[in-house]
Amino acid sequence: MNLEVPEEIAYSYPSAILLAPDSNYIIAYSLSAHLMDVYDAHGHYKNNLLKREDPIMVYRKNIGNESALGLYNQGKTMLHFNRLDGEFIEIYPDGLLGRRFRIQDDSLQKIARELKANLEKEARLSNIQTDILSFLLYTNFCVDERDNLYVVQLRPGKDSHSQKLWIFDPEQKCLSGPISLPGLEKVKSLYFWRGQFFMISDQEKIWVTKRRVR
Repeated sequence: MNLEVPEEIAYSYPSAILLAPDSNYIIAYSLSAHLMDVYDAHGHYKNNLLKREDPIMVYRKNIGNESALGLYNQGKTMLHFNRLDGEFIEIYPDGLLGRRFRIQDDSLQKIARELKANLEKEARLSNIQTDILSFLLYTNFCVDERDNLYVVQLRPGKDSHSQKLWIFDPEQKCLSGPISLPGLEKVKSLYFWRGQFFMISDQEKIWVTKRRVR
C-alpha cells in the first residue's frame, strides 16, 4: 500500500501507524505540520486529526514529532503521545479533541524546554541545513483492558540503574515507581496483550511479565 501523502507535507515520513476501529489507518509522521492523519484501506488521504504546534523550519534543524499512537477509552477514542514533551491528547474519531494530560516530571519537562530553545537558537544562527533531530525522553505507551496507561522514562536518572514507570488510571490519576530489567538492560518499548506486558530492551530482548492482581 502506497500512502498518498498530501502535497503540502510531501517532505514528511510516516513513523507510526494505528488501525482504527472503522478499518481506517491513522498515520503519524517523523517530521510534519500534521501529527495525525486518516487514510483509508487503500492508502488514500482522508483528513487531518491533529496538527503540530511547534513550527516546521524546512531546510533548517527540526525536532521530529516522535509520536506514539494507541486506542483508549475501551477503543472509543485515540491517544497521541509526544515522546519529548510527555503530553497525551485524546481524540475522537470525528476529530474532536478530548482530554489533555501530561507526565508531571519537572526535570524532564525542563530538558524538553531547553532542547527546543537551544535548537531554535541554533537554527536562526546556522546556515541552511536539513537535519532532523530525534531526542526521546519517554518510551511508547501501552493501555490494558481496564484503560490503565503505562509509560516508562527512556533513560535512567543520574546515578540510577532503574527507569521510572508512570501508570495513569482511567481518570488520569497517576502513580509512579521504579522498573528494572535483569542484567541492567533498559526498557526501550512496551506492549500489553491478554494480561501480560511485553517489554523490548535496549539489548533487543523481549521480557514478558504478568500484571500483578490486587
